[in-house]
Amino acid sequence: MSIISSVRDFLDETGQISRFAGRFFSHGLKPKFEIKELLAQCYVIGYKSFPLVGLTGFIMGLVLTMQLRPSLVKLWCTI
Repeated sequence: MSIISSVRDFLDETGQISRFAGRFFSHGLKPKFEIKELLAQCYVIGYKSFPLVGLTGFIMGLVLTMQLRPSLVKLWCTI
């Protein structure tokens, strides 16, 4: 193998890596979605799930209150 073919192979490989890096960063920085539509979907999903999240939070609060009441009564009676 001659030095010229080694240099040619090296430059060819370097060019391919450079092209790959260029395509990677150019496609990676472009948004593939519409910002306005994304915000609209986030609003709708959040607005529609609010009653379920509120109900779940209320039930979790009741359960935690029932579970922690005996311990808190003992704690406050000893203070």
